[in-house]
Amino acid sequence: MNDEVRRIAKSVHRWALRHRRKFSGLFINSDLAGMCAIASWELFKRLKAAGYNPLVCLNSYHAFVQLGRYIIDVTSKQFGKRAIEIRHIRNRDIPFWAIEKTADSKKSMKIAQKNWKKYQKHFDIR
Repeated sequence: MNDEVRRIAKSVHRWALRHRRKFSGLFINSDLAGMCAIASWELFKRLKAAGYNPLVCLNSYHAFVQLGRYIIDVTSKQFGKRAIEIRHIRNRDIPFWAIEKTADSKKSMKIAQKNWKKYQKHFDIR
């Protein structure tokens, strides 16, 4: 993964740490549990703005971003991983990186998060 993508992922992680109470109204620890879809959508938007073609990937309890053959998870610390995980898709054998749904637009993200709680949705998606 190139340095630009790593910088964007780090900036989104810092953004999520600063904004974790603003979105949920609840106390979210520094592991960012409960903020995965919000942070993933923010990462998606920033990668798109930089000219990349990412996907937000979701399952019943987690969200992360796929970029080409890599996954980028800026809230993986909640699962005992590093704060930011970037790994090849073939190394996503962990259940929280299972892909059940994907989103590549605001409309598809709204559909993918239809049954998620409001505090788990980015303001763009609510």
